[in-house]
Amino acid sequence: MEHLDQRTIKFLENCKGPDAKEKKISFVRETPWIMHREVEKVWAKMEEIFEHPRSHRMRDLNIVARSNNGKTTLLRRFAKAHLATLDEHSGQLMAPVIATVMPHDPTETLFINALLNSVQLTIKRTDTFASKLEQLYHSLERIDCKVILIDEIQHIAAGTSREQHLMVNMMKNISSILQVSFIVAGAPSALNIFSFDDQFKNRFLPAVIPTWSEGEELESLLASFEALLPLEEPSDLASDEMIRYVLTNTDRTIGNMYELLSDATVYAIKNNQHKLTISLMDKCGHMSPQKIEAEKRKII
Repeated sequence: MEHLDQRTIKFLENCKGPDAKEKKISFVRETPWIMHREVEKVWAKMEEIFEHPRSHRMRDLNIVARSNNGKTTLLRRFAKAHLATLDEHSGQLMAPVIATVMPHDPTETLFINALLNSVQLTIKRTDTFASKLEQLYHSLERIDCKVILIDEIQHIAAGTSREQHLMVNMMKNISSILQVSFIVAGAPSALNIFSFDDQFKNRFLPAVIPTWSEGEELESLLASFEALLPLEEPSDLASDEMIRYVLTNTDRTIGNMYELLSDATVYAIKNNQHKLTISLMDKCGHMSPQKIEAEKRKII
């Protein structure tokens, strides 16, 4: 089992008994985290921003990727790498990084509520907006926040023009007054999400996580996936034939490619197969984008 990594080998060695198949399936369904080259580049930029000294013009980052291509997982991993700690001297909880999600139909009030929730403050119905803003400023300063992560930043565009300007002005004031950086992430439409504000948009460095195409990077990624799948025989996922199959039957995002491979692996386990083949993947029931569109046309 030289094609597998040590964690997978150890798992297979201990995976015995009548419930072995169920254990293997659960193992497969644990979506892996693979730090591939494009993500490494973005992570390095995130760390640079985190380490950047406070100033009146903080550096910000706008991460753009298609859905299911790793941006949300990236934010979660970054937040996990910078968890809150308890200051030994003051006993105060220090949270250098906080994370939230832009509401899908945003207003200035909903946005500040999301930020308050991220610092675990209880919101009272009687609180005025000014009161909430004061609480937010005080909390961010108290916990020594350096970076605010915001996922689904493209939702800003769903607000009215007035609301968009109000939310961006609030972000600018937080950044300038508290010297806090923003790392935001969103769909491709988010690339120019701050275009209506020349001053603010210039603070954001763009960071694009591209979809996948043929090449050494994809070969390495598929080999990494294969090393994590609990199948005793090599499937040679990095072969030209397998690469073409994966690209043709997915939307070329890392999430959708793993969905195909995990669906096929579960099918193989259930049917006592020990490696993946194109024939097996054809039978596993995975819905490629082409199949989904074909099903939609049937309804129409």
